[in-house]
Amino acid sequence: MPHGATPSRRFLRTGAPLVVALAISLAPATALARTTQGCMQHWTRPVACSIRLSVETTRGRWRHVRPGRRVEIPAGASIVLHAEARDQDGWRFPEDRLIVGLDIDPNCGDALEAHRLAGGDWRIAAGARHGRCRAVVWVPGNLNLDRKITFEIVSRARAGYTRDQARFIARSLYLAILGREPDREGLGAATAEIQRGRIASEVKNMFASPEFAKRRRGLRPSELLDSIYEGLLGRSPDSAGVRTYLRDIERGRSARVVLKIIRSDEFEARLLRRPAPVRRHGF
Repeated sequence: MPHGATPSRRFLRTGAPLVVALAISLAPATALARTTQGCMQHWTRPVACSIRLSVETTRGRWRHVRPGRRVEIPAGASIVLHAEARDQDGWRFPEDRLIVGLDIDPNCGDALEAHRLAGGDWRIAAGARHGRCRAVVWVPGNLNLDRKITFEIVSRARAGYTRDQARFIARSLYLAILGREPDREGLGAATAEIQRGRIASEVKNMFASPEFAKRRRGLRPSELLDSIYEGLLGRSPDSAGVRTYLRDIERGRSARVVLKIIRSDEFEARLLRRPAPVRRHGF
């Protein structure tokens, strides 16, 4: 059972505290079961009749999860999921009786990890792998109420980079394109541009720079591809990489190759590990 998981419905007995559980799966084609009974107002104890879900985004804002809308989580980031229940009379379900659980389907692999916080909140952390995780929030017991959610793990390039991540990318670009460690001024300027969302312009400017024309334009396409792979991924290109990218470099589309690799799962995984940079020249 994954970390923080709660027992499944079959292990719950009548009289136990009501539990809200969340099942997550990466399989997009599987339909999630839905069985909802009416909410009986003559019941003497509070019964959860509706669920309202909210998420705290990476920017620290709370946002209601609307039915049918995906919840985006940048790769390597985390959000907080909060469930609020209402009883049969429309009152907020007693928080001391609402135990919020979170189950992650093994098919999700390392795409998501969940950690219990105080009260009914859960922190959901995304890994480096992009994709969608189908989910359903449900209340077991004498009322079977469920709510579907889809979490989508998106690229950091789409969500925005932290300063440390932008700095790592800037250094990687210097190594990949210009074949050298960045100077302090160049690293700072490139980092700022990447954080502003101008990474494509930064890559194109490096390829169009007089330094590239002087130092690198004489390289054969295969040598330039080797440099790009070493600078961005820390390894030599494999046969698949050669088949995918060498033709673009031969046609003068090197900037496109760099941007594709930066947005790849492999580079994003390396970015999220953030290996310590080699410091030279006092910076």
